[in-house]
Parts: sequence; structure tokens; C-alpha cells
Amino acid sequence: MERRNENQKQEPAVGKSWEIYLTTSSEAAALIAHGFTCDLGKEVNGVVSVCNGAADGKDIIPAIYYGKGYFYAAAEVLNHDGKNETRHKIIVC
Repeated sequence: MERRNENQKQEPAVGKSWEIYLTTSSEAAALIAHGFTCDLGKEVNGVVSVCNGAADGKDIIPAIYYGKGYFYAAAEVLNHDGKNETRHKIIVC
């Protein structure tokens, strides 16, 4: 059983969201992902993780984009507004 001091402040839960870039170029997706890696772990942008690859079948990509030859670069980021909800920002470029 975990004990907690009643006077101890609890850190509020912070939600994480996805910024997803879709492109028909695997090279462009890789470059965008590389750019996100520069912000990994920095407080200012709150990038938690980065991934990229073919968009087909990825659960963070809406199915409407499957089968169209898209590649993606995605960054999981902390919500700066403090809201504990998951959001997706999708940019097709």
C-alpha cells in the first residue's frame, strides 16, 4: 500500500497528443521525424517520442489515409494547455 502525505501536492496529469505529418515521400517523412528528434525531452516543445514510416495500418493514422501511398512522421507531445486528453493534429503536405 502506498502512503502519501496529505499535505503533499500531487502533480496534475498532463495529456499527450500526436502531431502527424503525412506525405507521399518517404524521404520527407524521415526528415520531418529527424527534426522532431532534436526536441526530444526538451521542456519547451514537450516532444516525448518520435516515429515515422508507411502510414498504412498504423493505429495513430485514421484509416481514411490508408492505401493512398502516404508516409508519416509523428511526434507524441505533451499538451501545453494542461488538459488531460489525447488529440491528433494531422497535416498533409
